Amino acid sequence: MRTLCAVVVFFFVTLASAHAYTFPARLAATAPFPAIDTEAPTFWPLAPGVDYAEYALQTIDGPIEVRAVAIDPHAPGVRIEDALANDRLTSPGETVTSMAQRAHAVAGINGDFFAIGSTNEPLNVVVHDGTLLRGPMQRAAFALDRDGHASIGELSLSGTIAIGSTTMPLDAVDALPSSSNVIALIEPAFGDLPPSQTTLVALQPLDGSAPFGRYRVSGIADNATDAPAGYYLAIGSSALAKLGLPAAGDVVTIAGDLAPAPLASLTTAIGGGPVLLRDGVAVDDPDGPNGLEFTQRIPISGAGIALDGTVLLVEVDGRQPASSIGVTRAQFAALLASLGARDAMAFDGGGSSTLVARLPGDTDAVMQNLPSDGKQRRVANALLVMSDAPQGPPVTLAALPQAVRAIVGARVPVRIVALDAGDHTAADTDPVEVHVEPAGLASFEGGDVVALRAGNGVLNVQEGPLTARVPIIVDAQPARLRIEPATINAARDAHISFAARAYDRNGYPLALPEQLSWTATSGRIAPDGTYVAGAGDATVGLSVGTSQALASVSVGSHEAPFPFLRTAHLVSVPHDAPARSAQDTSCPDCVGLTYDFSNGARAAFLDNDAALTPDTVGIAMDVNGDANGEILRVAVQSAADERILLTAARIDFRGPRHVVVRFPATMPLPAHLRSVYLVNAIDGPPVRSAGRIVIGGLRAVVAGSAPTGAPPQGRQ
Repeated sequence: MRTLCAVVVFFFVTLASAHAYTFPARLAATAPFPAIDTEAPTFWPLAPGVDYAEYALQTIDGPIEVRAVAIDPHAPGVRIEDALANDRLTSPGETVTSMAQRAHAVAGINGDFFAIGSTNEPLNVVVHDGTLLRGPMQRAAFALDRDGHASIGELSLSGTIAIGSTTMPLDAVDALPSSSNVIALIEPAFGDLPPSQTTLVALQPLDGSAPFGRYRVSGIADNATDAPAGYYLAIGSSALAKLGLPAAGDVVTIAGDLAPAPLASLTTAIGGGPVLLRDGVAVDDPDGPNGLEFTQRIPISGAGIALDGTVLLVEVDGRQPASSIGVTRAQFAALLASLGARDAMAFDGGGSSTLVARLPGDTDAVMQNLPSDGKQRRVANALLVMSDAPQGPPVTLAALPQAVRAIVGARVPVRIVALDAGDHTAADTDPVEVHVEPAGLASFEGGDVVALRAGNGVLNVQEGPLTARVPIIVDAQPARLRIEPATINAARDAHISFAARAYDRNGYPLALPEQLSWTATSGRIAPDGTYVAGAGDATVGLSVGTSQALASVSVGSHEAPFPFLRTAHLVSVPHDAPARSAQDTSCPDCVGLTYDFSNGARAAFLDNDAALTPDTVGIAMDVNGDANGEILRVAVQSAADERILLTAARIDFRGPRHVVVRFPATMPLPAHLRSVYLVNAIDGPPVRSAGRIVIGGLRAVVAGSAPTGAPPQGRQ
């Protein structure tokens, strides 16, 4: 029987020569990183020259989850490559997992900041397999040269466009002109071009290595409609006046290069920012991106380069008080230094932060972290790790989990995986023999280790000539116990699934018995944690040995008036898009929001910054719709400083409707309401029409019953 699942540990002495980099057994991160009380590290080999680590830290500020991949770029068969979402610069976006699995990568991390919610194109440089797919901006980039040497710093583009006797600067590659003075070369990787005020000159490549080379003008594209992917000169109006309109048949010569690293020397480059470490010293990079949000604790991703050339990809979860609070940029720099990085930079963070890895026993790379959005975000690009190690016969056994850690009475599924020298799961036919030492500590039943009494021992595994020894640690009670969720608002008779989380004194999670001693002061709760809300608020309790944990349940909610609309100001995207807001006479606090999405406008915001009470669990409003199909959303800032966007309704109705949007149960409170706004599309084709809706009666949805004597709020 091979089906034995949880966390992993390995016995890879036979593979030691293929895994030269050693993660630190303990992190020694200096201030401003918070002092570490406990840390529970685990380590996995992913491929020869590629290793993975997790650190579950309990700090004086709260829990922090760290995940890291170490890559030797000189190891045989190892490659570090960028990947574009949907193989285009402009796209609906794609998850890191999807990009990694398409490329058969063993690991990967999210990449650059991007135009989220619109074109989703990465903002900075992209070099793929030696080809420049997007020109750089004044921000940091990670680059890898053809000799396998990694570097971190800013790249710049210098280039010219020559047509006949006229020569002008090449301002950008695969980025539409941001001003009338700009000329850009657009390549097929950009994707379809939207309507714009830019003159589009269609090109046919003649010779050279794109983007630099000679092209023939094939005509002038219609910039009033979508233009199909291809080669174009995109020329702003002022630049066109100097260059003149090229004619069909004209030859365009584009010359240029990147600096300080010539394009011919690079295989991969991907943008991000800012630089965090230079020669082991923390850097305050003025080119950013910077701002107040980056001084807060956030989920964050980045890359580092060790003194020996090892590349480190590191991700920290955040905005999840129960599991990982996140880190500031300065703390992230200290963390990267403690992992051995001499130079380091950040990638996009927040809900974009994602790290994937193909752990032993997995066929594909899968997400290892917990994104703050609650699910993977579709991003613009990723940095992927590839391995060409061939498959072969089994040479070692891996046990998942790495060690069995449990409370008496718990069952822990264990999986035994045979690995070849390339860390692939290896096919084999030998039977598996398993026994526990000492015999009374635990039993092995149907692939599960069943903890019988407190103590330490070993699960001995033998498969043909291969053996593994899996530590077994059984505790009578946990050092730390918590209930998830810790607070929740529910309707009467609602069913809620509470989960228990237990940890030993070193911070490692402990498996718990399925049936536990739960209590509730109101309602009822089953031994598996299933709770049915009663008529009033309740405290849910749990005891495991002498360890105890509590959670609170508020039952019911009411709506309370919330001043927001009267002082909100209008913001449109783009900023010059036609939109208007004005007081509406249908009610004292009603606002009419007029928009026009017919010609490329994307959103119209009613912006404000209003603090909600700690017991606010949602927003309610009355909406008079126009049935155009636009999306009504709200933006709230959580107590963890995360901007959370929630869809309230699709305006596919005409006339009045009461709309309620609830906050995610896991969102840290109290929150601020920042915006009520319309967008032309979410996960679908955009609305291309003009219209007007009226919003009024905006209220906070507050947990618990309304105060006695309070007038009813809202419509039923």
